[in-house]
Amino acid sequence: MNESASDENFLDCPFASVQKVVRGKWSMVILYFLSQRVLRFGELNRKIYPPVSPKVEYSLTPLGEKFLPVLKALENFAVDYQDYQA
Repeated sequence: MNESASDENFLDCPFASVQKVVRGKWSMVILYFLSQRVLRFGELNRKIYPPVSPKVEYSLTPLGEKFLPVLKALENFAVDYQDYQA
């Protein structure tokens, strides 16, 4: 396989696009905590409240919520893997 064919195959790989979304040291950790409750950071919807002292909250977008089953499956794998390592 030549290099350009390899590049095309890589770009067509669905895992490559997922990797772009969840890459980064904290991305999946932030998604996990946002799935638990509204926080103030991460891949989020931003809602600014206009009172005297500004308050900003973040929550998952619909696309972020759609990713939660995948995140849960990875969490289950991580727990099993921790048990395997012990």
